Amino acid sequence: MAATITAGTPVPLVYAIIDHLGLPLPADASEPHSPLKEAGWSAVSHPARATWQAPNRSAAFEHRAHATDDRWTAFGGQDTSRPAWAIRFSSGVPHDLLVQLTAAMAKVASPPPAVTRRSLPASRLPAPPAQPRARLR
Repeated sequence: MAATITAGTPVPLVYAIIDHLGLPLPADASEPHSPLKEAGWSAVSHPARATWQAPNRSAAFEHRAHATDDRWTAFGGQDTSRPAWAIRFSSGVPHDLLVQLTAAMAKVASPPPAVTRRSLPASRLPAPPAQPRARLR
């Protein structure tokens, strides 16, 4: 297995890889992309590759089934068409490492649920402080 991690890769993703090397976790998902699918990432298939993209488009995970080098690629940044970071794995990467990485990616790149803010009705807003009146001479 060959791997490349570029500078700027989010720390939680690097930790997921390091954690796996120290103590591999059993893979619960049937496919490496399952954590992404569960997090609402969209999938696009092409004859040469399959790509899953985060809902906020800040990260993507790509699988090129017929490639030997760079078979699995995680990448992201402000715009995935110009990635600021990337993680690449060759064809020999352990399945459970990919599951652990995609689970970390789902946490890092998926937006948290929206928090709804309630606004007070105008009648319940506090009155503005009284302004002193200027004297004219």
